[in-house]
Amino acid sequence: MTASSLAGQVTRGVRLSLLGLLCFSGLGVIAFLIYLMSGAGVQTIRADLSFHVACDDPDAAIIDEKAEAFFRQRGFVVLNKAEAARKLQQPVLLPRDTLAIDAQSREATLIQIPFGNRSISMSLRTPPPTRRNEALEADLLSLADSTLGCRVHQVTRGKNGPERRRFHDDLIKTDMRLFRKFGGR
Repeated sequence: MTASSLAGQVTRGVRLSLLGLLCFSGLGVIAFLIYLMSGAGVQTIRADLSFHVACDDPDAAIIDEKAEAFFRQRGFVVLNKAEAARKLQQPVLLPRDTLAIDAQSREATLIQIPFGNRSISMSLRTPPPTRRNEALEADLLSLADSTLGCRVHQVTRGKNGPERRRFHDDLIKTDMRLFRKFGGR
């Protein structure tokens, strides 16, 4: 065997290895593109109403109490996830994290991001397709503005089509498991 024939075999082996690698990589890219285009990996749903509120004292427990009372008066069951985690001595990621769900599968949230952020985010989502409850939306904005003494800003309204109903129902089921686990009232 000569040096040139050995070099030819090595070159062919490298070419075959590169060709195999390219084919394998190409199949991976094609599979990834099919996954992305199918929409299977991306599920989104918009809140009917979402907004931020800036509060002078966002750490006050009175905000949680008033918000929870507001939701209960309107037939929602309420879970203060941050408080439940503290009671179970689990890590608390958000200083304020309240979830409320009613018999109509409407879901409201109130969260506060940590790290000196004085802003609280609130949202309301109804089962798709979106059917606005203008009175409830106005009451929620009023809760933040007048009852809690906070300033409302960045109000957005979203819509969901009927194709989002199954995803919404899956989210509600997941959240109801949290209620069973942590004992929401």
